[in-house]
Amino acid sequence: MQPDQLTRLYVPLSSHGLHFDGEYMEIAPCPALAPYVRCFWGSLHARTARGGSRVIPDSCMDLIFEVNYTQNCVTGRFCALDDAAYVTPDYVSQDLVASFGVRFYAWTAACFAEADFRDALGKVFDPEAHFSALFRALAPQLFEPDDLIARAASAERELLRRLRPDRPGNDLLNAIYGMISGCGREKVGEIAARAGMSGRQLERKLLRCTGAGPKLLMQLMRCQMVYREVLEGRYRALDAVERYGYADQSHLLREFRRFQGVLPGELIEKRTKMIRCVGFLLYTKGTLDIQSVQEGCI
Repeated sequence: MQPDQLTRLYVPLSSHGLHFDGEYMEIAPCPALAPYVRCFWGSLHARTARGGSRVIPDSCMDLIFEVNYTQNCVTGRFCALDDAAYVTPDYVSQDLVASFGVRFYAWTAACFAEADFRDALGKVFDPEAHFSALFRALAPQLFEPDDLIARAASAERELLRRLRPDRPGNDLLNAIYGMISGCGREKVGEIAARAGMSGRQLERKLLRCTGAGPKLLMQLMRCQMVYREVLEGRYRALDAVERYGYADQSHLLREFRRFQGVLPGELIEKRTKMIRCVGFLLYTKGTLDIQSVQEGCI
């Protein structure tokens, strides 16, 4: 099993942690990094910082850099896998700040990390804890260009130097493939057995690699699949219950509220607005369609 086979099957969507005003953009990585990096993201220009945004557990991890032109410094944080939706603290800062992030798939952050992710679930770390060399090498390169595209190019160079393609291992990739293709319907023991492991072995390996056990990771993935259906206008509750292995509609709604912070019906009512708040790859083949960004086009 190769990582690119997983990322062709499963592309998570996030409610990006920024207020939408046409300033947020996601950039697809180069082909060599595409199996490992979901996207690079950030603000197009430096601006005053603010909070109060909804963040959902998108089954990804983010290494985030804040380029502060007022304080003349670059700070960072690493956001491990989340297991519940939340709203960032509401604040306003007069400092001019440009945000830049590297978003990893849940199982690929380990390909660049210096420490495993046991006990990392739902936590935010100083980047030195897991990505010391990467952060120290990349942070100085992000300060000069007020250009998201140039920052992404710098990040690609540093990531390619540190990529460990031998992680997380074929057995774990096979198990994750089973989780994705099974859409949450299969039992952990069955998935582990097909990958040549016991259920306990799978649990231990996933905790080191992602910070989550197999049950939680499958829940996050299937909720992402439902989330995509809602945003694409394809959601039908009873169909989703059967397709993704929920016990009943109430089970689906409880899990969706836990991971998205709202019910599917609430998103459907606000669908036009919410599409603008979802991370899409807006920069491809060297062009940026600003009109599509502003209009929230898919």
